Amino acid sequence: SSSILGKLLAARMTLHIPILYLRNTDTSNRTLYLCHHLMVVLVYGAGTLRARAHFWGSVAALCEVTNVFLTIEEFFVLVQRDEKKPSNFRNVNRASFAVSYVVMRLALFPLTLLCFAYDLCTMPAHFKDQLGALELAVYPVALVAVFGLSIVWAKAIFAEMRDILRNVLATTPDNHKSTTTTTK
Repeated sequence: SSSILGKLLAARMTLHIPILYLRNTDTSNRTLYLCHHLMVVLVYGAGTLRARAHFWGSVAALCEVTNVFLTIEEFFVLVQRDEKKPSNFRNVNRASFAVSYVVMRLALFPLTLLCFAYDLCTMPAHFKDQLGALELAVYPVALVAVFGLSIVWAKAIFAEMRDILRNVLATTPDNHKSTTTTTK
């Protein structure tokens, strides 16, 4: 159920906080990651305790699909694979991360916010009266904040994808040159 998802997500983010300090991450990014993790723990933890608006929390949690690919990439970084040319598996993983990032973060968050706002405007008053400040203010603010972070982080993700594409294209045989040699 969605309450289990909320508990799991809050627990995962709590357990991931120490990893932020073990990784070789600059201080400004570490601060952003820490704020993101604390916000998720607060929103999902409180949402689980209050048992309200779980559907919208579950929809927003779909963004975590990107973490499958991110975790695989972190594994490559942690084992310090000194690759001059990343493997095809790693390139496919990075490309999958970028595509899932666009769909599950850059598209999903604003769509979720719009649908949530529509739901609030059209729901019967007796349902709306059960919602508190957490659901009416903190949820939307958290969603906007995480969407903002996603936009900031997208720049680095797309720069990396550009580099991967350059590497892949640089190793592709040039189809325009003739491969036959002429003999005299």
